[in-house]
Amino acid sequence: MMLYDSLALLLLLITWGGIIYYDMRYRIIPDGLVLSLLILGCLHYSLTYEHFLCAGVLGLGGALLKISMEKLLNRLALGWGDVKLAAALGIGMIPEQISLFLICAGFIGCIWGLFYKIILKESLFPFAPSLILGFLLVTQFL
Repeated sequence: MMLYDSLALLLLLITWGGIIYYDMRYRIIPDGLVLSLLILGCLHYSLTYEHFLCAGVLGLGGALLKISMEKLLNRLALGWGDVKLAAALGIGMIPEQISLFLICAGFIGCIWGLFYKIILKESLFPFAPSLILGFLLVTQFL
């Protein structure tokens, strides 16, 4: 069982790295990687209904946030890949972690966005690294 968990964790790390790479390089998050993340999450975590609840809340909340911000700002806010990624990450959380995850991902995203705006002179930036780092921070360290 220990080897199985270690292999699932290694595959999760590779998948997170692939998602970050694709989002930074091509500004997309491939559906195949998000689906892989969801399947690996289901294999790695001891799932309860709360995990599926978290995935649903983050997916629905992300979709509502994306649609609302685009209506409000009249421009692209989040990509659908970010919404799907948040939902897939939710499978590894419990409800008590959702708000802290959103705060951490938002804070990291602000710093990341400032880096892109000030240093790289770009107004759009990949948000997947912020989501993944926020997830890891909340689930592993807090």
